[in-house]
Amino acid sequence: MTNQELKNAILEAQVEATFQGHDIGAFEAVDNGYQATCRLCGGTTWLNDKGLRYSLLEDACEGEGRTT
Repeated sequence: MTNQELKNAILEAQVEATFQGHDIGAFEAVDNGYQATCRLCGGTTWLNDKGLRYSLLEDACEGEGRTT
């Protein structure tokens, strides 16, 4: 995966999380890829440099301050 493809994969994950009501922080390097955490519910989304993505974010964020 090229650097641009990785950036696009991160952007896609950020957009998806936002549409689900999550407020994820920046993706940070971890031992086996990159991970971001929702500031509201604590759920995480992860991806590696091959494009594999694994998300523990709910379809709709149920974090603090949510009324839905």
